[in-house]
Amino acid sequence: MSSERLDPETVLAVDPWLKDHVDHIVHRHDLFRKWKDTIDSVEGGYDKFTKGYEKYGLNVGPDGSVTYREWAPNAKEAVLIGEFNNWNRISHPMKKNEFGVWEIVVPPKEPGVCAIPHDSKIKISMILQTSAYPPVYEARFWNPPADAVYKFKNPRPPQPKSIRIYEAHVGISTSEHRVGTYKEFTKDTLPRIKDLGYNTIQLMAVMEHAYYASFGYQVTSFFAASSRYGTPEDLKELIDTAHGMGITVLLDIVHSHACKNVLDGLNLFDGTDHLYFHEGARGRHDLWDSRLFNYGHHEVLRFLMSNLRFWMEEYQFDGFRFDGVTSMMYHHHGIGAGFSGGYHEYFGPSADLEAIVYLMLANDMLHTLYPSSITIAEDVSGMPLLCVPVPKGGVGFDYRLSMAIPDMWIKLLKHKTDDEWDMGNIVHTLTNRRYGEKSIAYAESHDQALVGDKTLAFWLMDKEMYTNMSDLTEYTPVIARGIALHKMIRLLVHSLGGEGYLNFEGNEFGHPEWLDFPREGNGNSFQHARRQWNLVDDQLLRYKYLNEFDKAMNQTEEKYGWLRAEPAYVSLKHEVDKVIVYERAGLLFVFNFHPVNSFTDYRVGVDVPGEYTIILTSDEKRFGGFDNVLLGGSYFTTPMEWNERKNYTQIALHVRLLPLNDHHLSPVSRRGHTMAIPDEEKPLIRVKSEPLDEIPIPAAAVPPRPRAPRVPGWVRLVLKLVLLVGVWAVVSRNVKKNVDAMVEMQGPHWIASAFSDSPLGRHPRRRKVLFGKKAEQKFLRSSGVSTPSALPLYSAGTPESRNATLGITELKAPTAWIDTYYPVMNTPLDHSLEILGEDGTPVWTAALEEVADDTDPEAGKYYDAVTTWHGLSKGGSAKGKLVYANYGRKEDYDELVAKGVNLNGTIVITRYGGIFRGLKVKGAQEHGAVACLIYSDLRDDGTVTTENGYAPYPHGPARNPNSVQRGSTQFLSIYPGDPTTPGYPSYENSTRTDGTNIPSIPSLPLSWANAQVLLKEIQEGGQNRTISLYLTSSTVVDDKVIPIWNTMGVIPGHIKDEVVVVGNHRDAWVMGASDPSSGTASIHEVVRGLGELLRNGWTPLRTIVIASWDAEEYGLIGSTEWGEDFADWIDDHVVAYINLDSSVSGSRFRPLATPSLAHFVRSIAEEIEHPTEPGKTLWDATKDKGVLTGDHIDAESLAAYEASEVEAAADSTGVGLLGSGSDFTVFVQRAGVASNNIGFSSTLQDPVYHYHSVFDSERWMEMYGDPGFGRHVAIAKHLGLQVVRLADSIILPINTTHHAYELEHYLNKVESIASTTSLDVDFSGLRSAIHSLQKASVKLDHEKKKAEKKFKKLLRRLAWRHTVRRNLRRAACRLRELLGKECAHPHHGRDEAAPHVEKAFECSSMTNGKSGLLPFQPRIGRAPAWAREHRARHESETEDGVGTMEEGTSGSLKRHSFPVKKFKKAAKRVRAVNQKLKAFERGFIHEDGIMDREWYRNLDVAPGKWLGYGATTFPALTEAFTIEKNATMAQYEAKRLQELIEKLAHEIKV
Repeated sequence: MSSERLDPETVLAVDPWLKDHVDHIVHRHDLFRKWKDTIDSVEGGYDKFTKGYEKYGLNVGPDGSVTYREWAPNAKEAVLIGEFNNWNRISHPMKKNEFGVWEIVVPPKEPGVCAIPHDSKIKISMILQTSAYPPVYEARFWNPPADAVYKFKNPRPPQPKSIRIYEAHVGISTSEHRVGTYKEFTKDTLPRIKDLGYNTIQLMAVMEHAYYASFGYQVTSFFAASSRYGTPEDLKELIDTAHGMGITVLLDIVHSHACKNVLDGLNLFDGTDHLYFHEGARGRHDLWDSRLFNYGHHEVLRFLMSNLRFWMEEYQFDGFRFDGVTSMMYHHHGIGAGFSGGYHEYFGPSADLEAIVYLMLANDMLHTLYPSSITIAEDVSGMPLLCVPVPKGGVGFDYRLSMAIPDMWIKLLKHKTDDEWDMGNIVHTLTNRRYGEKSIAYAESHDQALVGDKTLAFWLMDKEMYTNMSDLTEYTPVIARGIALHKMIRLLVHSLGGEGYLNFEGNEFGHPEWLDFPREGNGNSFQHARRQWNLVDDQLLRYKYLNEFDKAMNQTEEKYGWLRAEPAYVSLKHEVDKVIVYERAGLLFVFNFHPVNSFTDYRVGVDVPGEYTIILTSDEKRFGGFDNVLLGGSYFTTPMEWNERKNYTQIALHVRLLPLNDHHLSPVSRRGHTMAIPDEEKPLIRVKSEPLDEIPIPAAAVPPRPRAPRVPGWVRLVLKLVLLVGVWAVVSRNVKKNVDAMVEMQGPHWIASAFSDSPLGRHPRRRKVLFGKKAEQKFLRSSGVSTPSALPLYSAGTPESRNATLGITELKAPTAWIDTYYPVMNTPLDHSLEILGEDGTPVWTAALEEVADDTDPEAGKYYDAVTTWHGLSKGGSAKGKLVYANYGRKEDYDELVAKGVNLNGTIVITRYGGIFRGLKVKGAQEHGAVACLIYSDLRDDGTVTTENGYAPYPHGPARNPNSVQRGSTQFLSIYPGDPTTPGYPSYENSTRTDGTNIPSIPSLPLSWANAQVLLKEIQEGGQNRTISLYLTSSTVVDDKVIPIWNTMGVIPGHIKDEVVVVGNHRDAWVMGASDPSSGTASIHEVVRGLGELLRNGWTPLRTIVIASWDAEEYGLIGSTEWGEDFADWIDDHVVAYINLDSSVSGSRFRPLATPSLAHFVRSIAEEIEHPTEPGKTLWDATKDKGVLTGDHIDAESLAAYEASEVEAAADSTGVGLLGSGSDFTVFVQRAGVASNNIGFSSTLQDPVYHYHSVFDSERWMEMYGDPGFGRHVAIAKHLGLQVVRLADSIILPINTTHHAYELEHYLNKVESIASTTSLDVDFSGLRSAIHSLQKASVKLDHEKKKAEKKFKKLLRRLAWRHTVRRNLRRAACRLRELLGKECAHPHHGRDEAAPHVEKAFECSSMTNGKSGLLPFQPRIGRAPAWAREHRARHESETEDGVGTMEEGTSGSLKRHSFPVKKFKKAAKRVRAVNQKLKAFERGFIHEDGIMDREWYRNLDVAPGKWLGYGATTFPALTEAFTIEKNATMAQYEAKRLQELIEKLAHEIKV
């Protein structure tokens, strides 16, 4: 090589700590030298090599001919077409040379006249190996006449000594709602920049990009200036004008990636994916959704380096800010890499040497050809030597951006109060840069406002910027604080943070809000894609103060030059005083960040002695300050060491204060603190005077017997008052008891009347009515209820079936029926699994059925009753090699693909766990496998294994190795229910479709015993023989429609159109002692308890529907079909759904709920006693775990379990979220009904639960699952109290505010995911919508409280009146009897009751006239004689035309005696609140659903696309990042959520 090899000592002279990595640095420098020598020897050096733009593309010769060349070696044909040849695809063919370069010369029309007109449309049309297409872009041939070509008038300015950068975007540089132009920027914006004192402009988004909202970072045409702002000549004029002002102009260059567009970009330009880019995964940036250059290719280097030269020559740019340098320099692109500063992170296999060498070549070329050029690297990693010249071993940049600084300020303002600011951390972040490598410091750039955040000013002052930035209004604490901190932060960063300073356009004057480019998600609005210069130009607004301070700051730096000086010496960072002091460039900087404290004569250290004077203070009035600190003055030093400086001086440090006005400011709360008041204005504190000692009176030697002193009048008055209060307390207590009793007895009827259109008292009375707490207590002690002798059976879709449900709101008596649905399901016929020898004959055949004996009588008897298979699996046979895919999760398959494993034609074997089994099969199917086997792995059994000494079941608690988990392989996250009727019910005559949520490859479940044999085949040393699988089943055809039966029961309430639904499925794979029979047993206890309540006279306030679902195990079919059948009825009437699947399979209580019911579920659990530990509650059982410990546990299984535990308690209450996997799915995910699900499940220390196995038996439950059935009882109590409280509460116990605040956590989670990507998505609108919903919900909370309080007050008032009047009547009756007169209203002494009445529940009258239930004979309580007399009297009075309103058991009141209208109005108010509460969950339902699985409509929470069971919050938005990796989609989903939440906020508004 001609150039000299790098001397390692040169590197170590820069940084001795690079000793261990100097070989790597020398090696990359050798690679650089090799490329440079090649360029010198083959291409004639940098000058010629980088003028590729003069050879390629369109170039006009002196004679007017046009030469067009394009590198596309894999294209078959190429033709130049355009307006010049009427788009003729034959007339101008191109020829390809041996290097793959296509060329054509278009001769001139006449000498000097181009055949292609200026500004005419032109394209290349190519025939590729795979297709023929013309690009869709509209290219224009730019060749203006000589007199129209812009001629530069001004030379490039010299490189600034102190670089002060103004980052600008031409398109947003207008105040109008449109795209700004180059000419407008030249005329209007350049003078502003010059006046502010910036000497450098960094122009963004100049390289042509198809998508405006990409901010210019998805480049489609590298050699074209964006035409949306104007012409190339306009851009040249802009740059030349800037040069005339002495301003350097840098281009934001994007060489880190390219837009993946095919028809208007470089991607697949010649039909291959590796022309300019790496092929395969290395050539794609998944987070940015773009293509990555192959920096090791000769022609790619020519293209990129010529691109740099093109912008320097054609447009006279002065340098570049290189975007995405971190992504370029590492193979991991910085994704998931937390750079700690350790040198090992920068060198070695993670470093992309080809990209680093390109950057070295680019910097070396630029600084060789243009010595005054400036290059800046956008790097977050801190790569050593990045800003060291290439000859010294560096990458060659002049500056790097200090990207940690703006992130620090955002975090401080978002998450810390002022007194929590860490001065040491602030100083460390500002000074933490590599010595000898220059940095550009900035407080904020476009990133901080573009990615859904806010400007610093908006973080500081937020909504008050809309109302309190006028000089005509008084300063508010928020504005005063915001303006002060905005100035202090920027001066601190400017003077301490680096060797250069950057400001983004508009932020100098505190531009409010954020950046958001016009796009589909915001209605293509320009509202936030502009700069509101009118704010700073308006002299009545306070923005001018920030603008003036920014200007003064730059002018002061220009004079004293701190940016070009040595780094500052920080002498003080006082955490208590919140003071920072440092010296730089002969200046002393002092900052007081304390929120409330001022300091007089504050001592600060200074190295240079002498007299100091103030030259700049943020408190000047012209900067919006208060002149507490004045310019000038003399501050003399004292020669005494202070803070390790030789001298000190003393100055006054004032707090950020409002000046006191004539009205005397009171303390004002700000960010949790109190705005300080100067000491002299503090209010006086008066000390309470102590009483004087009394003078003792001398006693007589023999005192006379004293008379009792007369009791003073005031004492007598006090005694009377005490007596009166005592009497009143006794009376009140007695009256209260009577009123409470009256509310218990008559309350439900009065409430029902209030909520209906009938007058009060028209409901039949019973002597004793249960309500509220008494009903709950009675439920917990309940027992026994009769069952009907026969039940009606209706076919779904018939009038009988339809009317049964639609008529629920008209029922007057309990009713039950059975609906029959007709889904397509399959049943097993035969199956086999074999290992084949070389000759194709079986050498091993699996025993697929479970093996059991009479130790477990049920298992021994029924072990082969239901064969081991997968519901809805595909029938057929398959042969192939075995591939192990761990849990079969998406990441497991991705890992196999990354390792180069080809799954085509293989049989995949996975273990259960992690995700729903159907998705394991789906993953195998999508990767080309021909079959899937799923087995139960002992590693997932925690500590309860034979390795830890536990015997297998039935002889111990460990897993029986022959147990097999059956189950459905439906793709649950696509849609549940009948595969052939997605979104509509499966009637007998329903139109069927091909199910898209079922597998197309066969699958089988396996025992551990069988899996061991197969796994040995593919282990090291295994024979890896062919596996043969055979499976036949009743396939999905019309004649295999299988009927299922949903059993429905109804208890009508007083409020008939508000319905609580309770559900549990009853179908099981085999014995199902846990799943579902433990749940069924608990819900039967609840039904028995409700029956006892009915016998005791209880009628619920709301209607209760109890459902026993069928076919849940096949894919939630029974509940889904009913939910699809009666979607409108559910939407109109169902206020909540309570689900119970399995009550018990382990020791830990695991409640799940929509967040609006989380507090409700938890509060009930905190009232119920723990099933096994006295003194604890059921809620305490959420922390329970088994007692079967051991030393051996699989680490991967443990990690997966712990991760699932964290996800399970995603809600801040500790109540988990509902995804899918049980019958709540249709209610939550499609109907938007507040729902919950409870039960005990197993932990890693519990006896192994044999899920869907024959060993899920009664014996296992009695011995290991729930000995004594205490957990069954606890679940029944919890479920029953839920039902009673939901049915009887006046206000529904739905907590919308908790849910609204959880939404912000969901968004934070999405933002966290987004932060690991480069996708450009704005969440500000969504966050604002969430805040609006939170505010609306809090107001709704107040309305709930007021409405309920008012209603209860009137209810008690009614009861009090009733009690008083009844007692008066009784007293009057006794008096008449004493006088020997007849009593008109006999009291009968003790309210003698009528004999107990046995009465059959009448069949419910349906709209078709048919009965809903055959008669049966429950006991319905007593009807006292006085109630019958009272009803008769009421009827008599009504017939006589007397307008009365009943209040109790006897007598009547005139309408004016009780405020009936107020009672009705209060009820209406309650009703309105409950409707809003019911509507809350509905508000997250979007008719369009989630992409690719539109059945799921809940955009708040849904099962993860690759989870099945587990919940994903904000699913569509989250998966736009994690799965689709698409910024446009993410923005669209954010907007959809925003619109839903805004609509919901409006709907619940009070």
